[in-house]
Parts: sequence; C-alpha cells; structure tokens
Amino acid sequence: MTYADRERIFAKDILYVADVAQLMNMAETHASALMCQIRRKAETEGTLRWNVKGQLHVQDWLDYFHLTGDRYCKPMRVEG
Repeated sequence: MTYADRERIFAKDILYVADVAQLMNMAETHASALMCQIRRKAETEGTLRWNVKGQLHVQDWLDYFHLTGDRYCKPMRVEG
C-alpha cells in the first residue's frame, strides 16, 4: 500500500470494509470483525461516532490505534 492509497482512504470520514481490508492487508471477513471490535470498544467507552454495519468513522479508527490524523495528511509547505 502506498502513501497515496492511505491518503485517499483517510480523506473520507467513513471507512468501509474494503478500506480496512486494504489498510490491514487482510480478507474482508477479518476486516469486518476488526471493525466490529473497534465499534464495540468505542461504544463501551461512549465515544462511538458512527454505528452503521460495515462502516466505521475514521476518528474511531484513529482512536483505537492511538494514531493522530496528521499521520496521513500531507505536510503544509511553507514558502519563505
């Protein structure tokens, strides 16, 4: 997976099973199970942002793995 692939995936608000499968290099059945696990954890903690089967809010993903959103954003280029 390239940086451009990650950037494309994380440019959206919602991740789909196919996105998670690609990110984690796993079968969609395993990706779906991982998404359910992430949703359950967020729901237990009271932080779940989007509860739709087969979908996961990007911020719930980032929180689960303790990642910052800037990890997948292009750095601002400062001219000067």
